[in-house]
Amino acid sequence: MCLNNANMHTFKVTVTPSNATNKSVKWRSVNPEYLTINETTGLATPKKTTDTLSTGYVTVIARTDDGGHEDECKVVIEDCSEPDPETTLSVNPSSLTFDKNEGDQTFTVTTNADGYNVEPECDWITFTKSGNTVTINVSANTGSARTCSVKVTAGDKEVSIPISQDSGEVVPTTYTVGVRNNSSCPADTMYLSLDEHDFEDHKTTLSVPSGTVVYMQAAKDGYNYQTLSHPITDNYTFTPTCD
Repeated sequence: MCLNNANMHTFKVTVTPSNATNKSVKWRSVNPEYLTINETTGLATPKKTTDTLSTGYVTVIARTDDGGHEDECKVVIEDCSEPDPETTLSVNPSSLTFDKNEGDQTFTVTTNADGYNVEPECDWITFTKSGNTVTINVSANTGSARTCSVKVTAGDKEVSIPISQDSGEVVPTTYTVGVRNNSSCPADTMYLSLDEHDFEDHKTTLSVPSGTVVYMQAAKDGYNYQTLSHPITDNYTFTPTCD
C-alpha cells in the first residue's frame, strides 16, 4: 500500500459457510498510528510508512460478530511518491569581459527551479533581471585591471560567473610628428623627447599616451633652431623658426 491519502483501500472478507445467517465482521488495525481502518466498512487509510516498525508491516484483523472468529492481513506501507527532480542550472556565456568604460552585457540563465537569485560579489557591479536574462553593468574603471564574479543560485545549485574589466590606464599609442621646413632656416633633423634636455636623435615617431607633453627640437648642421613643448596628437606638425 502506498502512503497517500488518495490511495485508501477497502478490505474485504469471505465468511463461510456461504449460507451463514450473520456474516458481519469488525475491522481493527493493530498499529493505528500507521494505518487506520473503519470498523464497519473496512476502509483503510495509511498514515506513515512501516519501515520504522520492527516487523516492517501493519497487522489488520477481521473478527466475526457471530462466534468471534478472526483472520488477519499483513500490510506494508511505502512512500510511492515521485522524488523531486534534481535542480539544473546553467548560464550562457559563462564569463564576461568589459573594457575600461562603463557598459552593459547580458547572460541567460537556464534552470528548472521556480526562480533564481543573482548576487554580485563586489560593489562596482550592478544588475537587472528580466525573465531568464540578466543584464550586468560595471562602473567605469579608473585604475588597474580588476576581476570579480557574479553568483547565480537556484535551489541547491550555484554557478559563479567571472567578470573582468580592462585597466583604466591609457594604452600608449605610436604617434607621428612631422617637421615642416621653411625657407629661412630649413631643418633636416627632428629630435623628440619626454625630457626637456635629453633629446633622442633622429626620431619622428614616439609611442606615448595621447596628451603627453613631448619636447621637440629642430636642428641643422649642429645648430639649434627651436625647442618647444607640445601635448602630442596625431600627425602634429612642428614648424621651426630661427633663433
